Amino acid sequence: MDSLDSYPSPHVAADLVPLTVADGALWVLLATGPDGRGLALPGRFLRPKRRVLNGVAEVLQEKAGLDIDPHQATWLGLFDDPRRDPRGWTISAAFVLGLPWEAAGRSRLQAVPVVGDGVQRDLLYDHGEILSAALDAVREEYEQFPDPRGFLSGPFTLGQLREVHEAVLGEPLLRDTFRRRMEPMLRPLEGEVALTAGVGRPAQVYVVEQRERWENPRVRLPRAR
Repeated sequence: MDSLDSYPSPHVAADLVPLTVADGALWVLLATGPDGRGLALPGRFLRPKRRVLNGVAEVLQEKAGLDIDPHQATWLGLFDDPRRDPRGWTISAAFVLGLPWEAAGRSRLQAVPVVGDGVQRDLLYDHGEILSAALDAVREEYEQFPDPRGFLSGPFTLGQLREVHEAVLGEPLLRDTFRRRMEPMLRPLEGEVALTAGVGRPAQVYVVEQRERWENPRVRLPRAR
């Protein structure tokens, strides 16, 4: 049997794309790069004989300063371009995490607004490519399902839900069509209403229904154009 010592090994990093919504916009939480230069997604190299999810947990605790179950982060993909890191041969195992703004505000990371398929500055390594892939994946989810990343931290009105979807998708949505698409996947809280801004008219409050009951319409949400 060949010894594995005869094969070169890349360094493997667990990288995280933490996203949040605030002030009608989508934000990504970034870390300062090595030696305090540049911005990058929070990540770290795996320690010997550790699982990738252990690396995600360490990123959350040590880089972000957040006590969050790493299982809340979901798999994005493997980024293995041999040229991705000028320091040497590295492979990134990338994950995506949605955070309510309240939790994001407690992190040590810097919130940077998302513009289009990235941010308005270059990120280190290939982290711009990883962020773009994460945005594509998350936006596809928000075309189909009500707040699947949990940006809303509690019960919400349909107006608040639509505002989150518009922030993620970066476009205004047709109000009535959005309501018809999302309502079957929501559960109204009996007797719970909220006063809508401006007119003071009560609005029904909802929570997201169990995901096992969701049906994927596979159709993009109509834009308000």
